[in-house]
Amino acid sequence: MKNNLLILSLLLFLLSSCEGNEDSKQPDFIQFAKKEISLGYKESKDTIEIQTNTSWEIESMPEWLTVSKQKGTQEDTNVILYIQPNRNETVREFDLIFKIKDKKQALHIYQEAKPKPEYTLPRLGFTSLIRLVSGTYSETEPFDLEFESDKLFINSSNKELIFLGSLFVGKLTNYPKLDRVETAGYAYNQLPIIIGNFINFTIEENYTPSYETYQQIEKEGVDNFNSDASFPLRTSDGTYYYSRRHLHCIGLYELGISLEKLLNGKSYKEESMKHEYGLIYPVSNIRFSADMDRPNPPLLTEKLNEDKFVPMNPNYISEIKYGNNTLLLVESDFEKGIVNSIQSKLSKSEQLNAEEVTKAEQMDAYYIYMVSVGEFKVIKGNLIEVINQLKDPKAVKIPIVPVSFSFSDYYNNGVGAVKYKIHVQ
Repeated sequence: MKNNLLILSLLLFLLSSCEGNEDSKQPDFIQFAKKEISLGYKESKDTIEIQTNTSWEIESMPEWLTVSKQKGTQEDTNVILYIQPNRNETVREFDLIFKIKDKKQALHIYQEAKPKPEYTLPRLGFTSLIRLVSGTYSETEPFDLEFESDKLFINSSNKELIFLGSLFVGKLTNYPKLDRVETAGYAYNQLPIIIGNFINFTIEENYTPSYETYQQIEKEGVDNFNSDASFPLRTSDGTYYYSRRHLHCIGLYELGISLEKLLNGKSYKEESMKHEYGLIYPVSNIRFSADMDRPNPPLLTEKLNEDKFVPMNPNYISEIKYGNNTLLLVESDFEKGIVNSIQSKLSKSEQLNAEEVTKAEQMDAYYIYMVSVGEFKVIKGNLIEVINQLKDPKAVKIPIVPVSFSFSDYYNNGVGAVKYKIHVQ
Protein backbone atom coordinates (compact mmCIF):
# COMPACT_ATOMS: atom_id res chain seq x y z
CA MET A 1 0.00 0.00 0.00
CA LYS A 2 2.80 2.36 0.93
CA ASN A 3 4.53 1.57 -2.34
CA ASN A 4 1.38 2.46 -4.28
CA LEU A 5 1.15 5.83 -2.51
CA LEU A 6 4.79 6.60 -3.29
CA ILE A 7 4.30 5.78 -6.95
CA LEU A 8 1.15 7.93 -7.11
CA SER A 9 2.93 10.87 -5.47
CA LEU A 10 5.81 10.57 -7.91
CA LEU A 11 3.45 10.55 -10.88
CA LEU A 12 1.61 13.64 -9.59
CA PHE A 13 4.94 15.45 -9.09
CA LEU A 14 6.11 14.62 -12.60
CA LEU A 15 2.76 15.68 -14.06
CA SER A 16 2.82 19.01 -12.25
CA SER A 17 6.42 19.60 -13.40
CA CYS A 18 5.44 19.05 -17.03
CA GLU A 19 2.50 21.44 -16.72
CA GLY A 20 4.82 24.07 -15.15
CA ASN A 21 7.25 23.86 -18.08
CA GLU A 22 4.43 24.40 -20.56
CA ASP A 23 3.21 27.45 -18.61
CA SER A 24 6.75 28.94 -18.54
CA LYS A 25 7.13 28.88 -22.36
CA GLN A 26 6.71 32.54 -23.54
CA PRO A 27 4.46 33.26 -26.55
CA ASP A 28 5.91 34.96 -29.64
CA PHE A 29 5.97 38.75 -29.34
CA ILE A 30 7.43 41.91 -30.86
CA GLN A 31 7.40 45.41 -29.40
CA PHE A 32 9.05 48.78 -30.06
CA ALA A 33 10.81 51.27 -27.83
CA LYS A 34 8.50 54.00 -29.20
CA LYS A 35 4.89 53.75 -30.34
CA GLU A 36 5.41 56.44 -32.98
CA ILE A 37 8.30 57.99 -34.87
CA SER A 38 7.83 61.67 -35.77
CA LEU A 39 10.10 63.32 -38.32
CA GLY A 40 10.54 66.76 -39.87
CA TYR A 41 9.71 67.48 -43.50
CA LYS A 42 13.33 67.29 -44.66
CA GLU A 43 15.21 64.13 -45.63
CA SER A 44 16.11 62.30 -42.43
CA LYS A 45 16.64 58.96 -40.72
CA ASP A 46 15.80 57.37 -37.38
CA THR A 47 16.31 54.06 -35.60
CA ILE A 48 13.54 51.59 -34.78
CA GLU A 49 14.49 49.73 -31.59
CA ILE A 50 12.92 46.27 -31.48
CA GLN A 51 12.37 43.71 -28.71
CA THR A 52 11.31 40.28 -29.92
CA ASN A 53 11.79 36.57 -29.33
CA THR A 54 11.19 35.40 -32.87
CA SER A 55 11.82 36.18 -36.51
CA TRP A 56 10.00 39.11 -38.10
CA GLU A 57 9.28 40.69 -41.49
CA ILE A 58 8.10 44.15 -42.60
CA GLU A 59 5.15 44.32 -44.96
CA SER A 60 4.77 46.87 -47.81
CA MET A 61 6.10 50.44 -47.53
CA PRO A 62 5.36 53.75 -49.34
CA GLU A 63 7.84 55.11 -51.89
CA TRP A 64 9.03 57.86 -49.54
CA LEU A 65 10.21 55.40 -46.89
CA THR A 66 12.97 52.76 -46.92
CA VAL A 67 14.58 50.60 -44.21
CA SER A 68 17.99 49.05 -43.66
CA LYS A 69 16.47 45.56 -43.50
CA GLN A 70 13.01 44.16 -44.20
CA LYS A 71 13.30 40.94 -42.21
CA GLY A 72 15.29 39.65 -39.28
CA THR A 73 15.55 37.36 -36.25
CA GLN A 74 15.33 38.00 -32.51
CA GLU A 75 18.95 39.13 -32.68
CA ASP A 76 18.13 41.94 -35.14
CA THR A 77 17.01 44.62 -32.70
CA ASN A 78 17.72 47.81 -34.70
CA VAL A 79 16.30 48.91 -38.05
CA ILE A 80 17.38 52.18 -39.67
CA LEU A 81 14.49 54.16 -41.15
CA TYR A 82 15.21 56.51 -44.10
CA ILE A 83 12.69 59.21 -45.01
CA GLN A 84 12.68 61.25 -48.21
CA PRO A 85 11.85 64.98 -48.00
CA ASN A 86 8.17 65.88 -47.95
CA ARG A 87 7.64 68.46 -50.69
CA ASN A 88 3.91 68.75 -50.04
CA GLU A 89 2.13 71.12 -47.69
CA THR A 90 0.29 68.18 -46.08
CA VAL A 91 1.61 65.71 -43.50
CA ARG A 92 2.52 62.13 -44.43
CA GLU A 93 1.55 59.21 -42.19
CA PHE A 94 1.96 55.46 -42.47
CA ASP A 95 1.62 52.39 -40.25
CA LEU A 96 4.72 50.25 -40.71
CA ILE A 97 3.59 46.64 -40.14
CA PHE A 98 5.96 44.07 -38.57
CA LYS A 99 4.70 40.51 -39.03
CA ILE A 100 5.63 37.57 -36.73
CA LYS A 101 4.10 34.22 -37.59
CA ASP A 102 0.35 34.74 -37.15
CA LYS A 103 0.56 38.20 -35.52
CA LYS A 104 1.13 41.78 -36.70
CA GLN A 105 2.37 44.85 -34.86
CA ALA A 106 2.13 48.43 -36.25
CA LEU A 107 4.58 51.30 -35.75
CA HIS A 108 3.13 54.69 -36.70
CA ILE A 109 5.37 56.92 -38.87
CA TYR A 110 4.57 60.64 -39.01
CA GLN A 111 6.31 63.23 -41.21
CA GLU A 112 5.65 66.96 -41.00
CA ALA A 113 4.32 68.94 -43.95
CA LYS A 114 6.61 71.26 -45.86
CA PRO A 115 6.13 74.76 -44.43
CA LYS A 116 4.32 77.18 -46.69
CA PRO A 117 6.98 79.48 -48.21
CA GLU A 118 6.88 83.24 -47.82
CA TYR A 119 6.76 84.43 -51.40
CA THR A 120 8.45 87.80 -51.07
CA LEU A 121 9.31 90.12 -53.96
CA PRO A 122 13.06 90.65 -53.50
CA ARG A 123 15.33 93.22 -55.11
CA LEU A 124 18.33 92.12 -57.14
CA GLY A 125 20.02 95.51 -56.98
CA PHE A 126 20.32 96.02 -60.75
CA THR A 127 17.87 98.93 -60.79
CA SER A 128 16.89 101.41 -58.11
CA LEU A 129 13.85 102.60 -56.24
CA ILE A 130 11.55 99.89 -57.48
CA ARG A 131 8.46 100.19 -55.32
CA LEU A 132 5.46 97.89 -55.30
CA VAL A 133 2.43 100.10 -55.89
CA SER A 134 -0.29 97.46 -55.88
CA GLY A 135 -0.94 93.74 -56.20
CA THR A 136 -0.14 90.52 -54.35
CA TYR A 137 1.87 87.51 -55.49
CA SER A 138 0.02 84.20 -55.85
CA GLU A 139 1.55 80.81 -56.48
CA THR A 140 -1.71 79.37 -57.81
CA GLU A 141 -3.86 82.18 -59.25
CA PRO A 142 -3.25 84.75 -62.03
CA PHE A 143 -2.20 88.14 -60.66
CA ASP A 144 -1.06 91.65 -61.61
CA LEU A 145 1.62 93.70 -59.90
CA GLU A 146 2.26 97.42 -60.42
CA PHE A 147 5.67 98.97 -59.73
CA GLU A 148 7.27 102.40 -59.77
CA SER A 149 10.94 102.98 -60.59
CA ASP A 150 13.44 105.67 -61.61
CA LYS A 151 15.80 103.24 -63.36
CA LEU A 152 15.16 100.31 -65.69
CA PHE A 153 17.08 97.29 -66.93
CA ILE A 154 17.99 97.31 -70.62
CA ASN A 155 16.58 94.41 -72.62
CA SER A 156 16.33 93.56 -76.30
CA SER A 157 12.85 95.06 -76.72
CA ASN A 158 14.29 98.55 -76.08
CA LYS A 159 17.62 98.28 -77.86
CA GLU A 160 17.14 101.05 -80.44
CA LEU A 161 15.67 103.50 -77.92
CA ILE A 162 18.67 103.36 -75.59
CA PHE A 163 20.71 106.51 -76.18
CA LEU A 164 21.20 109.69 -74.20
CA GLY A 165 18.37 112.13 -74.85
CA SER A 166 15.98 109.43 -76.08
CA LEU A 167 12.40 110.53 -75.38
CA PHE A 168 9.91 107.88 -74.31
CA VAL A 169 6.39 107.77 -72.93
CA GLY A 170 6.49 107.58 -69.13
CA LYS A 171 3.28 105.57 -68.93
CA LEU A 172 4.64 102.12 -69.74
CA THR A 173 1.58 100.33 -71.06
CA ASN A 174 3.64 97.71 -72.93
CA TYR A 175 6.34 96.94 -70.33
CA PRO A 176 9.13 96.00 -70.81
CA LYS A 177 8.87 97.69 -74.21
CA LEU A 178 9.32 101.47 -74.28
CA ASP A 179 7.09 103.62 -76.46
CA ARG A 180 8.90 106.37 -78.32
CA VAL A 181 7.67 109.97 -78.08
CA GLU A 182 7.10 110.87 -81.70
CA THR A 183 8.77 114.25 -82.19
CA ALA A 184 8.08 114.89 -85.86
CA GLY A 185 8.59 118.61 -86.47
CA TYR A 186 10.88 118.99 -83.45
CA ALA A 187 14.69 119.04 -83.55
CA TYR A 188 17.41 118.26 -80.97
CA ASN A 189 19.99 120.76 -79.84
CA GLN A 190 23.66 119.79 -79.68
CA LEU A 191 24.53 118.99 -76.06
CA PRO A 192 27.57 118.01 -73.96
CA ILE A 193 27.72 114.48 -72.51
CA ILE A 194 30.29 112.70 -70.33
CA ILE A 195 31.53 109.14 -70.92
CA GLY A 196 33.60 107.34 -68.27
CA ASN A 197 34.09 107.24 -64.51
CA PHE A 198 35.68 109.45 -61.86
CA ILE A 199 39.21 108.55 -62.94
CA ASN A 200 38.95 108.23 -66.69
CA PHE A 201 36.38 110.19 -68.67
CA THR A 202 35.87 112.13 -71.88
CA ILE A 203 33.45 114.92 -72.77
CA GLU A 204 31.58 115.04 -76.05
CA GLU A 205 30.74 118.72 -76.49
CA ASN A 206 28.52 118.58 -79.56
CA TYR A 207 26.37 115.49 -79.22
CA THR A 208 23.10 115.46 -81.16
CA PRO A 209 20.86 112.76 -79.63
CA SER A 210 20.18 109.83 -81.96
CA TYR A 211 20.69 106.07 -81.84
CA GLU A 212 23.15 106.07 -84.75
CA THR A 213 25.31 108.89 -83.35
CA TYR A 214 25.35 107.38 -79.89
CA GLN A 215 26.42 103.95 -81.16
CA GLN A 216 29.83 105.25 -82.18
CA ILE A 217 30.31 107.08 -78.88
CA GLU A 218 29.25 103.96 -76.97
CA LYS A 219 31.70 101.75 -78.90
CA GLU A 220 34.61 104.05 -78.07
CA GLY A 221 33.67 103.96 -74.39
CA VAL A 222 33.40 100.16 -74.31
CA ASP A 223 36.75 99.76 -76.12
CA ASN A 224 38.36 102.14 -73.64
CA PHE A 225 37.19 100.25 -70.56
CA ASN A 226 37.21 96.70 -71.86
CA SER A 227 39.60 94.29 -70.17
CA ASP A 228 40.01 90.62 -69.32
CA ALA A 229 39.34 91.28 -65.65
CA SER A 230 37.06 88.69 -64.10
CA PHE A 231 33.74 89.52 -62.51
CA PRO A 232 33.57 88.65 -58.82
CA LEU A 233 31.18 86.16 -57.28
CA ARG A 234 29.00 87.34 -54.46
CA THR A 235 29.75 85.69 -51.11
CA SER A 236 26.95 87.14 -48.98
CA ASP A 237 23.52 85.62 -48.34
CA GLY A 238 21.50 84.53 -51.34
CA THR A 239 17.93 85.66 -51.97
CA TYR A 240 15.19 82.99 -51.81
CA TYR A 241 12.91 81.85 -54.59
CA TYR A 242 10.62 78.86 -54.16
CA SER A 243 9.41 77.85 -57.61
CA ARG A 244 9.93 78.45 -61.30
CA ARG A 245 6.81 80.64 -61.21
CA HIS A 246 8.31 82.72 -58.39
CA LEU A 247 11.55 83.08 -60.38
CA HIS A 248 9.56 84.09 -63.46
CA CYS A 249 7.87 86.87 -61.50
CA ILE A 250 11.19 88.18 -60.11
CA GLY A 251 12.79 88.19 -63.55
CA LEU A 252 9.82 89.97 -65.08
CA TYR A 253 9.60 92.93 -62.71
CA GLU A 254 13.37 93.29 -62.22
CA LEU A 255 14.71 92.57 -65.70
CA GLY A 256 11.72 92.45 -68.02
CA ILE A 257 12.54 88.86 -69.04
CA SER A 258 11.34 85.32 -68.34
CA LEU A 259 14.32 84.44 -66.17
CA GLU A 260 13.28 80.83 -65.62
CA LYS A 261 13.45 80.13 -69.38
CA LEU A 262 17.17 80.84 -69.38
CA LEU A 263 17.85 77.84 -67.14
CA ASN A 264 16.65 74.94 -69.29
CA GLY A 265 14.69 76.61 -72.08
CA LYS A 266 11.34 75.88 -70.41
CA SER A 267 8.75 78.17 -68.86
CA TYR A 268 7.35 77.78 -65.35
CA LYS A 269 4.30 76.13 -66.91
CA GLU A 270 6.48 73.43 -68.48
CA GLU A 271 9.00 72.67 -65.74
CA SER A 272 8.91 72.56 -61.94
CA MET A 273 11.82 72.84 -59.55
CA LYS A 274 13.08 69.50 -58.28
CA HIS A 275 14.60 71.06 -55.15
CA GLU A 276 12.98 72.70 -52.14
CA TYR A 277 14.13 76.22 -52.94
CA GLY A 278 16.65 78.33 -54.83
CA LEU A 279 19.02 81.14 -53.88
CA ILE A 280 19.97 84.06 -56.14
CA TYR A 281 23.41 85.64 -55.79
CA PRO A 282 23.38 88.80 -57.96
CA VAL A 283 26.46 90.84 -58.84
CA SER A 284 26.21 94.27 -60.44
CA ASN A 285 29.61 95.26 -61.79
CA ILE A 286 29.55 98.75 -63.31
CA ARG A 287 32.65 99.84 -65.25
CA PHE A 288 31.56 103.25 -66.49
CA SER A 289 28.55 105.37 -67.39
CA ALA A 290 27.36 107.88 -69.98
CA ASP A 291 25.73 110.97 -68.49
CA MET A 292 23.78 113.96 -69.66
CA ASP A 293 23.45 116.79 -67.14
CA ARG A 294 20.46 119.12 -67.12
CA PRO A 295 20.33 120.02 -70.83
CA ASN A 296 21.75 123.44 -71.53
CA PRO A 297 20.61 124.50 -74.06
CA PRO A 298 17.27 122.62 -73.73
CA LEU A 299 16.96 119.12 -75.14
CA LEU A 300 14.86 120.30 -78.08
CA THR A 301 15.11 123.52 -80.03
CA GLU A 302 11.38 124.04 -79.42
CA LYS A 303 9.54 122.94 -76.27
CA LEU A 304 7.08 120.07 -76.69
CA ASN A 305 3.47 121.21 -76.81
CA GLU A 306 2.13 120.67 -73.29
CA ASP A 307 -1.49 120.06 -74.29
CA LYS A 308 -0.42 117.18 -76.50
CA PHE A 309 2.54 115.71 -74.63
CA VAL A 310 1.97 116.22 -70.87
CA PRO A 311 -0.55 113.33 -70.72
CA MET A 312 2.22 111.05 -72.03
CA ASN A 313 4.51 111.91 -69.10
CA PRO A 314 7.54 112.26 -71.42
CA ASN A 315 10.93 111.29 -69.98
CA TYR A 316 14.37 111.31 -71.57
CA ILE A 317 17.29 108.99 -70.88
CA SER A 318 19.86 110.92 -68.86
CA GLU A 319 22.25 108.15 -67.79
CA ILE A 320 23.29 104.73 -69.10
CA LYS A 321 25.43 102.37 -67.04
CA TYR A 322 27.86 99.86 -68.55
CA GLY A 323 29.33 96.67 -67.16
CA ASN A 324 27.69 93.31 -66.66
CA ASN A 325 24.99 92.07 -64.33
CA THR A 326 25.47 88.43 -63.42
CA LEU A 327 23.39 85.96 -61.46
CA LEU A 328 24.42 82.75 -59.72
CA LEU A 329 21.37 80.60 -58.98
CA VAL A 330 21.71 77.61 -56.64
CA GLU A 331 18.84 75.16 -56.09
CA SER A 332 19.10 72.86 -53.09
CA ASP A 333 17.39 70.91 -50.31
CA PHE A 334 19.98 71.78 -47.67
CA GLU A 335 19.73 74.57 -45.10
CA LYS A 336 20.40 78.07 -46.43
CA GLY A 337 23.38 78.48 -44.09
CA ILE A 338 25.01 75.36 -45.55
CA VAL A 339 24.51 76.57 -49.14
CA ASN A 340 25.84 80.05 -48.32
CA SER A 341 28.89 78.59 -46.59
CA ILE A 342 29.78 76.21 -49.43
CA GLN A 343 29.18 78.87 -52.09
CA SER A 344 31.37 81.32 -50.18
CA LYS A 345 34.21 78.81 -49.78
CA LEU A 346 34.17 77.88 -53.45
CA SER A 347 34.07 81.54 -54.51
CA LYS A 348 37.12 82.27 -52.36
CA SER A 349 38.92 79.08 -53.53
CA GLU A 350 38.84 77.57 -50.05
CA GLN A 351 39.02 73.80 -49.56
CA LEU A 352 35.79 71.87 -48.96
CA ASN A 353 35.69 68.85 -46.68
CA ALA A 354 34.30 65.52 -47.92
CA GLU A 355 30.79 66.16 -46.60
CA GLU A 356 30.66 69.61 -48.20
CA VAL A 357 31.81 68.17 -51.53
CA THR A 358 29.02 65.59 -51.43
CA LYS A 359 26.43 68.28 -50.71
CA ALA A 360 27.76 70.69 -53.34
CA GLU A 361 27.52 67.94 -55.96
CA GLN A 362 23.80 67.60 -55.15
CA MET A 363 23.09 71.31 -55.75
CA ASP A 364 21.96 72.48 -59.19
CA ALA A 365 23.70 75.73 -60.15
CA TYR A 366 23.23 78.21 -63.00
CA TYR A 367 25.49 81.19 -63.76
CA ILE A 368 23.79 83.75 -66.01
CA TYR A 369 25.60 86.64 -67.67
CA MET A 370 24.97 89.05 -70.54
CA VAL A 371 26.79 88.83 -73.86
CA SER A 372 24.95 91.74 -75.52
CA VAL A 373 21.83 93.82 -74.97
CA GLY A 374 19.12 91.40 -73.85
CA GLU A 375 21.15 88.28 -74.73
CA PHE A 376 22.40 85.90 -72.07
CA LYS A 377 24.60 82.86 -71.67
CA VAL A 378 24.16 80.22 -68.99
CA ILE A 379 26.73 77.92 -67.40
CA LYS A 380 25.07 75.04 -65.57
CA GLY A 381 25.98 71.96 -63.60
CA ASN A 382 26.46 71.19 -59.94
CA LEU A 383 27.83 74.02 -57.79
CA ILE A 384 31.45 72.82 -57.95
CA GLU A 385 31.38 72.41 -61.74
CA VAL A 386 29.90 75.86 -62.35
CA ILE A 387 32.28 77.79 -60.09
CA ASN A 388 35.30 75.90 -61.43
CA GLN A 389 34.35 76.98 -64.96
CA LEU A 390 34.07 80.60 -63.83
CA LYS A 391 37.65 80.50 -62.57
CA ASP A 392 38.91 79.62 -66.04
CA PRO A 393 39.33 82.92 -67.96
CA LYS A 394 39.56 81.00 -71.24
CA ALA A 395 36.18 79.37 -70.68
CA VAL A 396 34.20 82.47 -69.72
CA LYS A 397 34.67 85.92 -71.21
CA ILE A 398 32.20 88.43 -69.82
CA PRO A 399 31.90 91.54 -72.02
CA ILE A 400 30.95 95.09 -71.10
CA VAL A 401 27.39 95.87 -72.19
CA PRO A 402 24.80 98.56 -71.42
CA VAL A 403 22.87 97.25 -68.41
CA SER A 404 20.52 99.94 -67.07
CA PHE A 405 19.35 103.48 -67.71
CA SER A 406 18.06 106.37 -65.62
CA PHE A 407 15.79 109.11 -66.90
CA SER A 408 14.60 112.63 -66.20
CA ASP A 409 11.26 114.36 -66.55
CA TYR A 410 11.24 116.28 -69.81
CA TYR A 411 9.45 119.36 -68.50
CA ASN A 412 11.27 119.97 -65.20
CA ASN A 413 14.49 117.95 -65.75
CA GLY A 414 14.04 116.38 -62.31
CA VAL A 415 14.42 112.69 -61.53
CA GLY A 416 11.92 110.80 -63.62
CA ALA A 417 9.68 108.00 -62.43
CA VAL A 418 7.65 105.48 -64.36
CA LYS A 419 4.96 103.02 -63.40
CA TYR A 420 4.53 99.66 -65.04
CA LYS A 421 2.55 96.47 -64.56
CA ILE A 422 3.36 92.82 -64.97
CA HIS A 423 0.89 89.98 -65.36
CA VAL A 424 1.52 86.36 -64.39
CA GLN A 425 -0.99 83.82 -65.62
